[in-house]
Amino acid sequence: MYTEFAQRTTEIKGLPTAVVQNGKYVQIWCSSPDGDASDTQILEIRCTNDAQAHQVSKAWSEMAGLNLPL
Repeated sequence: MYTEFAQRTTEIKGLPTAVVQNGKYVQIWCSSPDGDASDTQILEIRCTNDAQAHQVSKAWSEMAGLNLPL
């Protein structure tokens, strides 16, 4: 199973702070626009396979300006 993680280094409320791929699932972690720093909203996207999930997580990471691990 392939797992990938990207994370934002500066906090902006309401925007994605992390993208996590775990197998064929991609989670988009967003800071809550009306909460404190510990509040998070998570969107989970189920893909057909790991390869598609990798493409989706890469696209979300690029759109959100998140840094992928080396």
